[in-house]
Amino acid sequence: MTNKFSRLTALMAFSLAVLFFTSFQISAAVNDTFTIDDLKYTILTEEGSTGTVSVGKNSDTISGSIVIPDSVENNSITYSVTFIGDYAFQCEGLTSVVIGSGVTSTGNYTFSYCSSLTNITVNSDNQNYSSMDGVLFNKDQTKLIQYPPGKEGEYMIPDSVISIGDYAFSVCSGLTSITIPDSMTSIGMGAFAGCSGLNSVVIGNGVTSIGNGAFWGCNSLTNIVIPASVTFIGSTAFYSCSGLTNVEIGNGVTSIGDFAFSKCSSLISVVFKGNAPEINGNIFQNCPHVTVYYYEGTIGWTNPWAGVLTQMIELPKVGDTFMVDDFQYRILSCNGTTGTVSVEKQFYTIPSGDITIPATVENSEIAYQVTEIGTHAFDTCYGLTHVTIPDSVTVIGAYAFDSCFNLASVTMGNGVKEIGYWAFNRCLALKEIEIPDSVESIKSGAFSECWNLESIYFKGDALELGRDAFWNTQVTIYYREGTQGWTDPWGGCSTVMIREEKPALSYSRDGESMVLKWEEKADMTLQVLDEKTDNYLDIKENIHTKDGVCTYRAPMKCVKAFYRLMEK
Repeated sequence: MTNKFSRLTALMAFSLAVLFFTSFQISAAVNDTFTIDDLKYTILTEEGSTGTVSVGKNSDTISGSIVIPDSVENNSITYSVTFIGDYAFQCEGLTSVVIGSGVTSTGNYTFSYCSSLTNITVNSDNQNYSSMDGVLFNKDQTKLIQYPPGKEGEYMIPDSVISIGDYAFSVCSGLTSITIPDSMTSIGMGAFAGCSGLNSVVIGNGVTSIGNGAFWGCNSLTNIVIPASVTFIGSTAFYSCSGLTNVEIGNGVTSIGDFAFSKCSSLISVVFKGNAPEINGNIFQNCPHVTVYYYEGTIGWTNPWAGVLTQMIELPKVGDTFMVDDFQYRILSCNGTTGTVSVEKQFYTIPSGDITIPATVENSEIAYQVTEIGTHAFDTCYGLTHVTIPDSVTVIGAYAFDSCFNLASVTMGNGVKEIGYWAFNRCLALKEIEIPDSVESIKSGAFSECWNLESIYFKGDALELGRDAFWNTQVTIYYREGTQGWTDPWGGCSTVMIREEKPALSYSRDGESMVLKWEEKADMTLQVLDEKTDNYLDIKENIHTKDGVCTYRAPMKCVKAFYRLMEK
């Protein structure tokens, strides 16, 4: 009995010893390190003959190119390389890195201070990361993770990117210009911190937040415009940007963190487009020269505010005028950021030739939409031959183009709602014009005495028409099949329904006949619709050609017929 007990006790002791030493060996393996070539690996997990490791530098003297492998072997155990650790490679001599397919995550400051690193490449089989132009992204390139610190010059972030990772561009001293696309919604913490050569930043209109310390120490940056989409500016976002002189902050910003612009010793002007934001602490500490400017009509401002002097910017007044590129504009509305204007007559330069009225115009950093062409804006501009009116214009004012004798063509935008009194009176060179379906009314005399006007093409329904809109004008009105309200005559003019918006054929009336003209082409034939069969038939007779123009005079009974040009 004693012997059996002794043997049992010895067996239990041996088993416990094996279990103890086995457990000790497994737990001891985690966090152990080993070195292969210039890389140091730290064991993260180990199970049997496999495991995972993180990778980093073995010494600060690493230079040239390195390849982070998919896996490594040590003591007969195969480890997948899954993690690049915090501060893994802070090596001034490192020039390029290839990241293997097994890496699933990276730490903070992974390649910071690698001042010679210009290229990061990712194995195409990696399921978590990718690279483009030497820059590290997540797999679908919606997040920019690391820009090589040694890469120099300008950089435009791809439109696929939604966010910039924390410290993604930090200490990239050779970076001079960055363009952030509208697709991006956030700029990460410290994203551009220490970019001492950065002198130009364009922030896209989709960005809503600028992270803490995002531009800390960007000493070459002199001006920054923060768009209206941004609602939050983080703490120390522009801390110690010693060259920064002017800042413009959009009207979307509602909160600014503490010390956001502190130690910007050259800062002179900060212009707020909106109401006073909520602030946390002294955002302008050690900014001895700064003045805050805000717009008339915004609220929450005091003097001083956030410890600095403030000054109100008066808004332009309705009725004020200004000149841009030979056009004079009159302000119709203004909120300090945007507004509306009309184009007005000016006497210093008389427009001639072909002109295009812009849809938008900027003055004193306010963007105005051009919504009207004012009364008499271009009247008696005898040298004017063509005008393009943008979609932004809703009103063509009275007498706007009166007596523009040589105005031969007008391209009218799809936003026009009203054509004013006598707007195109006595435009003697005008032969045809197209009226978009946005137009709701044509006022009295709008096209009077346009003696050579032959055709007006309406894209929409019959509209409100003033008295004598086409007085002393022998014009034919063409309207599209399916539109409503048309009569014959309409406004004192003959009308013709057509199936094309604006036919390649030129139509004109000659007594009770219709004259069709078109450019001569060997492969084109004129056809007429047979209403009995609803088929188009070729016209082969009575077509006359002269000087490259074909002419056909439709019989009186066929004046209302449908015609078209077709390839033979």
